[in-house]
Amino acid sequence: MGYLCNICDIGITRGGATSLAEQKFFDMKLIIIPLPYTGGNHQYFNAKYYENKFNDILVEQDKNINNNLSKNLYKLKFYKKNKSNKNINILNKNIEHILKDIIS
Repeated sequence: MGYLCNICDIGITRGGATSLAEQKFFDMKLIIIPLPYTGGNHQYFNAKYYENKFNDILVEQDKNINNNLSKNLYKLKFYKKNKSNKNINILNKNIEHILKDIIS
């Protein structure tokens, strides 16, 4: 996933905390579609937080999802992230160190 997140500018994702954090680490602009029936509606609140803090886009899964998703993708058609501040090789080395710590 890290490689894909590094080369992509925009992500369409659910609202799980780990997924959002990973994609935001790579400076992706997110269109977040929270699962509508999660316990405590936590994915919606995660998406709302990212919408407010990072100006990401919250699209609710309802009968208008196709139109809302298309409209928001069109808004982002020229979006390009600053790719110079993330390096996949550094990330891979960090992952190797973390895995060695966990395994040993």
